[in-house]
Amino acid sequence: MPAFPLSLRLLVALPLWGIGVAATRLMERRRPMLRLTLDAQHPLPDAQTLAALTEDRGVRGLWITIVSLHTGWATLTAWRECLGRARAAGAFVVVELENPGNAEIYLASVADRVYLRPASSLALIGVGATLRFFGDALARLGVEFDFEAAGAYKSFGESFTRAFASAANREATASIVASLQEELVHRIAEGRKLEISAVQAALEEAPLSADRAVGLGLADAALYPDAVKAALEQELGEDFAQLPFVRWARARRRLQRLSAWMEGRKRVVVVHLDGAILDDASVAPTDLITPAPTIEALDALREDDNIAGVVLAIRSPGGSAVASDLIWQAATRLAARHPTVAALGDVAASGGYYIAVAATEILALPTTLTGSIGVFGGKPVLSGAGARLGIHSELVVGAPHAGLYSPDRPFSPTERRSFRQSLERTYATFLDRVSRGRKRTVEAIEPHAQGRVWTGRQALELGLVDRLGTIDDAVARVAALASVPVRRVDLVLTPKQGRLLKLVRALGAYTPAGALLEPLAQLSQRGLVLLEVPAGTPLALWPFELELR
Repeated sequence: MPAFPLSLRLLVALPLWGIGVAATRLMERRRPMLRLTLDAQHPLPDAQTLAALTEDRGVRGLWITIVSLHTGWATLTAWRECLGRARAAGAFVVVELENPGNAEIYLASVADRVYLRPASSLALIGVGATLRFFGDALARLGVEFDFEAAGAYKSFGESFTRAFASAANREATASIVASLQEELVHRIAEGRKLEISAVQAALEEAPLSADRAVGLGLADAALYPDAVKAALEQELGEDFAQLPFVRWARARRRLQRLSAWMEGRKRVVVVHLDGAILDDASVAPTDLITPAPTIEALDALREDDNIAGVVLAIRSPGGSAVASDLIWQAATRLAARHPTVAALGDVAASGGYYIAVAATEILALPTTLTGSIGVFGGKPVLSGAGARLGIHSELVVGAPHAGLYSPDRPFSPTERRSFRQSLERTYATFLDRVSRGRKRTVEAIEPHAQGRVWTGRQALELGLVDRLGTIDDAVARVAALASVPVRRVDLVLTPKQGRLLKLVRALGAYTPAGALLEPLAQLSQRGLVLLEVPAGTPLALWPFELELR
């Protein structure tokens, strides 16, 4: 797309620019506090929007009321870092907590002021992961899964085949929990200016009453909403202005786009890759990454001379190894033409990490879950369930392995050997891609592979990522590599949403309905991903879900 001459851009944009500048000057005189409420209906806005607070002199600060947070660890960490940068730039940050747990106090601890409700409790209970296993339940239905894995820690299949975790699964999960627990404690201590031992002591008491939490220094006061407003009036002046965050963000984005267009700056395009990676999109009610539209977009960007570079914002547990490899190849071609930086989100593991290693550099957040370099595959065996219903089958084959993927029987010993060899070949390819991208030998990578999941901080120590940072940090890295000013444009390729699990979770994790239905929803959600691919397809998927309560 040809660039418009500067004279034409100025002719069109100057009147609009003047209006925008006038509005900005008016806001600077009032210097409002931006008001934001976070709950199930109003999730965290994009951290990019919040990052603009660090350069907006017309805003006094941010006043957030958190009813509840529904997001992943890394998303929350990105927001926390943005709040910290906004404070360092002079913004005054106030957070009110309705009924806080780990997530809410982790985010709030970076604020200037933290207020609890007088009747609330602070459930700073620490990090834990629940590993659910459906093997016995499926066996009672006459259903079994015959899985093989390349990688000692590649444990996704355990959910369908075992009653309890393997030793390797338990070891890897314990390592992740310990790393996230350390992050939680250290960041709260840092934000609230407490000793680490004081936060650890609070964890042993939790849940804490509001007054006890204030006494321990985890919050500044326990106040009702009207009392919070009165406290801010005393601190900021009775006539301090307020402005809804969404209105400010909308105006800010428009002004930034206009400024960038008028100046003719090259774009840094952020490509959002969210969801499971499958060969083709059909009926699965999940976010999906598929090769065809992704490769088309990456190839178009590769041929675009008007861009400075690309950020691959990856949030994916993985999926089809073949689909991951196809997207990896397109991303590799892109990185050969334009600076390309991968920014890893809440989860960028297995196939998600496979794609990331094509980038020039990889950034992650300390709480990102990544790695899981390994492969598994197999098939459901339904003969037992069929027999219970009076359904019987006979297999007639014309070749020794013609029944390899039949759901009517497990693998035979020779079939299992051949199938495992195919998985080992796919695993070797995965290791080769990582070796190339990280510029290290396969022998150096393999000890950190085997399907094991790492946090972003652990991955940095192991050399699986280059640095810690947000998507905005990745944009800045691309701009630095291309030696151009920053101008960000976002491209979202995965519009589908996971409806089933979100609907069940909307019932509430602590209600009887939610407690009974969520395991079934998790089973069906994972099962649908498996049913989306043909039996025996090598899968690069990470093994479990970890939520920040």
